[in-house]
Amino acid sequence: MSQDIQPRGIPIQLLGIFRLIMAVILSSVYILSARVSPEALPISRYFQIVLLTYLVFLLVSTLILKRQRFQTTKFIYIFGLLDLAFISALCYYTDGLNSPLVILLLISFMVHGAFLSRTGALSLLTVSVLIQLMLWIKFEFNPGEFQHSWYKLMISQGILRLIGQNCFAFLALVLTNSWLHKYEASQLEVERKNEELKKAAILHEAIIQQSRSGLIVLDAAGRIILMNNYIKSWFGDLDLQDSYLMDYLPTLTERFYLWNYLKFMDPSLFEYNNEKYYVEFDEIKQPTGHYSLIQIEPTDIVNMRAQQEKLVALGRLTAAIAHEIRNPMASIYQASQLLGEQEGITPIENKLIGMINNNVQRANRIITDVLVLARKNELERKYFRLPPFLDEVVDEFLVEHPNLKDQVTIEIAPNVSRVLFEMSILRQMITNLLNNAIIHSGRTEDELKIMIEAEMKGENPILSIYDNGQGLTDSVKQHLFEPFFTTHKNGTGLGLYITKELCLSNGGLIQYVEIDGEKHGFRIIFPKNV
Repeated sequence: MSQDIQPRGIPIQLLGIFRLIMAVILSSVYILSARVSPEALPISRYFQIVLLTYLVFLLVSTLILKRQRFQTTKFIYIFGLLDLAFISALCYYTDGLNSPLVILLLISFMVHGAFLSRTGALSLLTVSVLIQLMLWIKFEFNPGEFQHSWYKLMISQGILRLIGQNCFAFLALVLTNSWLHKYEASQLEVERKNEELKKAAILHEAIIQQSRSGLIVLDAAGRIILMNNYIKSWFGDLDLQDSYLMDYLPTLTERFYLWNYLKFMDPSLFEYNNEKYYVEFDEIKQPTGHYSLIQIEPTDIVNMRAQQEKLVALGRLTAAIAHEIRNPMASIYQASQLLGEQEGITPIENKLIGMINNNVQRANRIITDVLVLARKNELERKYFRLPPFLDEVVDEFLVEHPNLKDQVTIEIAPNVSRVLFEMSILRQMITNLLNNAIIHSGRTEDELKIMIEAEMKGENPILSIYDNGQGLTDSVKQHLFEPFFTTHKNGTGLGLYITKELCLSNGGLIQYVEIDGEKHGFRIIFPKNV
């Protein structure tokens, strides 16, 4: 296996323990040599210097290996080479290849080689063999004894011992190296599985907490092992986590047992602290065991959700009906126009035909507004530059109201550039607000002034459309954005309501504002620019 591993955990701790044991053994050797053979001290002075230096290196290297950034095969290889160098020097100053410290040479090679790739381990083996050969040549090699006989050289006691020791050491190295690689691979697999479980647990917890219902998970014994924040808020006076459901909510427990053992779902409401809840049960089968899920929802939330669903369905139905009504309304309008073109029509008949035309047009405006409101979920928002868009909309408005050319002003702050909105919807909204200023201001065209202002508030572009009209009363303000509320006899009461809904569907907001009692109008707050 040539892959370079990064040892950690238990293996790296074993390496540190080995180096401490080496330090203890060599310290014992030093103490014994000083006590048993004091007369040899002048001869072994170099041995003592090397030994003391090696002891310091062992202690320092053990501390170094405790730091994460030094726990790499590179540093282990360097420490292995230095160990071999120190031990070979100690053997040299004792008894060469016959020194008992040679066994430390083999052990050091095996321990360090176990953490390396095959190439690194073989290079350490080569260094170890070369050191042992040099010691043998220095202390045991006799050129005359092996002259002209390679066979005698190869079967000599020193060479055979050297081969046997290193073969045994190599076999031990292969086994320990294989074990360590398998251990590291299993550790990585365990860490990967743990990380997956951790992510799954985080995702599971997020799903549980963000659920729109109150959730309680029970184990097979009826103990609560998980619940979300809704349960904590509704039953806040109870310490439910890691408790048995029976101890705190016996009535709910009875329902649970009926469902769990008899598969009977009690349809009645569950009551707690004068509040009523809908309760449903479900089972969760996992390899680790059998669990049960209790889903709890307050009646007001369920009813509100049902009401919202009804409104959505009603909106779709209304849009469908409005679309179907538009065709017969067009036929009625066309027929009334043809009747109005007939000769000999009396004034009463002409008045009736005019009433038909006016009411058909009014009904058609309502249908158009309803259809616009129905397609609000199909909007396609995009960024566009606001200043040229405003100029274009105002120019189109002034074509229909040329008398207001000098009474409509536009002020755009320099930092206002783009907005995020559907252009056609914004065009309709601005046109509606400009028409409202004409209809509801209470001013004649000569007196009316309309001010269009665009500015930035933080990251939100804001568009304001004011007029110098009389403003609105408090009672009108209260119902301003309600559907079918109008103060104009020919109004449908849907204009401002639809404007508000379309603004919200675009991520914006519309407000009625008054400034200094002189400026009255509406403010459109666009979504933040990103």
